[in-house]
Amino acid sequence: WSIALGGSVVVSAIANPWALIALLPIVICCHFLRQRCLRTSREVKRLEAIARSPVFSQFSASLQGLTTIHAARAEEQLQEKFHRHLDEHSQGWLSYLGTSRWLASRVELISWMYSVVFSYSALLVFDYGDSLNLDAGTLGLSIAYMMSIFGYLNWVIKSSADVENLMTS
Repeated sequence: WSIALGGSVVVSAIANPWALIALLPIVICCHFLRQRCLRTSREVKRLEAIARSPVFSQFSASLQGLTTIHAARAEEQLQEKFHRHLDEHSQGWLSYLGTSRWLASRVELISWMYSVVFSYSALLVFDYGDSLNLDAGTLGLSIAYMMSIFGYLNWVIKSSADVENLMTS
C-alpha cells in the first residue's frame, strides 16, 4: 500500500506541483489527529479488555459447572448475570468503534477539503500554467490519482492506530 500511496503522490505532483504545498499541512494535521485519537482509543480499548474478562470467565465457569447449574435450577440467574457482563463489554467495544470512526470521519473531511484545493489548483495550473505544458488528460489523471491517495491515507492511519491499540491493550 505504501508504494501505491507514494506512486499516487508522485503522479499527482508531476501533473500539479502546486498540490504538494497543500499536502504537507494535511499530512501533519492527520498525524496530530491520529495521536489525539490514540490517546483516547488506547484507554477505551483497555476498558473494553477489562470488561471482556468477566464474559469469558463466566462462560468458562458455566460450561464447567453445567450439571450443577441445572441441578440448582440457576439458569435464569446466571443468564441475567451473563447478559449484564455482556452489556458492559458491549459498551466498551462500541466506544472503541466510535473512537475509530471519529478518526476516520476527520481524515475523510480533511481529504475532502484537500480534494477541493487540489481541483481548483489544477484548474488554475491548466488555465495559467503554460510553462508546465500540461494537457487536460494529465490533470484528469492527477485528480484520479489524488482521489486514491485519500483511500490509502485513511487505510494507513486506521491500520497504524489499530495496530498500536492492539499492541498496548
